[in-house]
Amino acid sequence: MYTMYDSRSQTDIYDILYRNHYERQVSLFDRLIRKHNPPGNRLLDMCCGTGTHLNIYKELGYDVTGVDLSEAMLDKAKKNAPSVTLIRGDMRSFVPEKKFDVITCSSFSIMENTNFDDLTATFINFFKESVLNNFPILIYWNCTIIPFG
Repeated sequence: MYTMYDSRSQTDIYDILYRNHYERQVSLFDRLIRKHNPPGNRLLDMCCGTGTHLNIYKELGYDVTGVDLSEAMLDKAKKNAPSVTLIRGDMRSFVPEKKFDVITCSSFSIMENTNFDDLTATFINFFKESVLNNFPILIYWNCTIIPFG
């Protein structure tokens, strides 16, 4: 599946446009995560893009896995976050090999689902028992936090 982020030129400007957001955004997410005290530190970042923010999560002590559909974004993420696990996957159907304590999605990619069925599939997939531990937290960039458990 082709995404708007598959262009190499798109990945080149992505970090320029968002570099000032990453640290503030991760700081906010970290405060929200710690407030709800999940049982572990495994963090799944869906639609991880260029991966720049993944290093910040790692520095804060999270065991980070980034997932993105765009091969171009993942290529850039491998350069930006070489010590982070990166996987190519579609947020509507991604099934990880391990469970996570927190899922973050700090992009507008969720809203790029073209229809209600795709959006529904995405959220159902996020809350599968095979994806999240017993105390899951989902954080979406519109500053919405949804604790369950």
